[in-house]
Parts: sequence; C-alpha cells; structure tokens
Amino acid sequence: MISPWYQLGYVIPHLYTDLDAYQFYRVAPEGMMLVTTGLDLKDYTLAAVERELPVLWQRFDLLANKKVDRISLSGVPVASALGRKKMREILAEGEARTGIPCDTDLEAHIATLQHLGAKRIALATRWPEAVSAALTRYLADADIEVIACRSRARSLAENKQSSAADDHLLALDLGGQVLREAPDAQALLMPGGLGCPTMARTDGSAAAVPW
Repeated sequence: MISPWYQLGYVIPHLYTDLDAYQFYRVAPEGMMLVTTGLDLKDYTLAAVERELPVLWQRFDLLANKKVDRISLSGVPVASALGRKKMREILAEGEARTGIPCDTDLEAHIATLQHLGAKRIALATRWPEAVSAALTRYLADADIEVIACRSRARSLAENKQSSAADDHLLALDLGGQVLREAPDAQALLMPGGLGCPTMARTDGSAAAVPW
C-alpha cells in the first residue's frame, strides 16, 4: 500500500512530533496517515492557550488544504483551559470553516466514557492542580463526575522533558492508587498521551481501552 486511504490531521500543542506519531502508527490500521502541525504552547494557563488561538485557525486551514479526512486538536489541558462550551464552539466553527469534521482528544475521551456508560470516574494526571480542576469542570459539563483524583504536579516544560517509559509507569502507579481509593469509580481516566487513557471497570476489574 503506497498511498493512504485515510488522513488524520492532528494539531499538537508543541512544535515537534514524537510520541504522537509513534503511538499512532503502533495502533492505527495500515493505510492510515497522521498529518501533524503544531502550536507553541508555553504553559497550561488560559492566557497561554488564548494566545495560540489565531495560530490554531491557520493550522486548521493548513490541514484543510492538505485534504485530510478529519481534524483533531490534541492536548487535554488545552481543551480544559478553554472549557467545554468554548471548545465545542471552536470545533463547530472549524468544521464550518473547513467542511471537515473537527474533534479534540478530550471530546473523544468523553465519547468513550459515554459509550461505556461511565458517569462516576477516577482521574490520574501528571498536571498541576489547576489543570486537573479545569478538567474536572469540563467533564462535569458532560455529566461525568470525578469522584477521586491523583496527580503528580509538573509544569509543561517538565512534561516535555520527561521519559515516555517513566511517564507510563507513573500513570499506572497513580491510576492504581486512585482506583484503590475510589472503589465505586466506574472508570479511570489517565489523559496525557500515555497510550491507555481510559479504563473501565467490569465485574470489579479494570479493562483497558486504548485510544
């Protein structure tokens, strides 16, 4: 197969592509291609995200000109900072502007949780408290309640420099802790590009749902 049958346009929060492409090609069916472009997010604050919005529209236009089949905005902290109402408005405007379906990682996580019927969840992140709190509010707007949270607060710069293997182990450690603390949680959400962001309880056990 020398040409792709499906192209996913992906706007990532930073200027380089590493795990995004690596993980995509590990799990995507043959013939799917990832077309990435980036923002230059400096930190997790709303002000930093809003500074990148003009660039975001340029990236949407770029991907539309590449004739991708779908456009997705990466970065759960980006969507969390904007809030669900604003984020969905941006996606709707992007779709109207390009004629291409537009999505974001966080809305995809919500769709997965809703598909699994999970309304009360545990959360494990590697983000500061403000980001986890914003994510909790975003999920609440989708009628999903975070009943327990475990996090290892790190800045965006620290997360960019961290080891993917170490981050995966950190996610499993934090996820295990919060599930033990919240046995009533119907699912565990571990966002952050670690390859296994959603886990759903089935008969008391946890079943991984890869992104």
